[in-house]
Amino acid sequence: MHTTTQLQQSRARIAMSLQNLVGDDLVVVMAYGGWEDSFTRALATVVINSTSDYDILWSFFEPDSAKIEYSRRDLFDTLD
Repeated sequence: MHTTTQLQQSRARIAMSLQNLVGDDLVVVMAYGGWEDSFTRALATVVINSTSDYDILWSFFEPDSAKIEYSRRDLFDTLD
């Protein structure tokens, strides 16, 4: 998935897989920027509609947490 159209396409299988993976487990996201794409939308759907007791740890290259909170506010709002 490299084009804007591909990234914005709805991917029902990704959403279903994420629902199964997240469950009541810890999910660790590494080396992924959290673009506005099918994965982030599917993860947001799982988070918003879930009754599961999950935890998500998202790693960032930036060491300054204030910069992360500022620059990735859109991602945090999507997953909140």
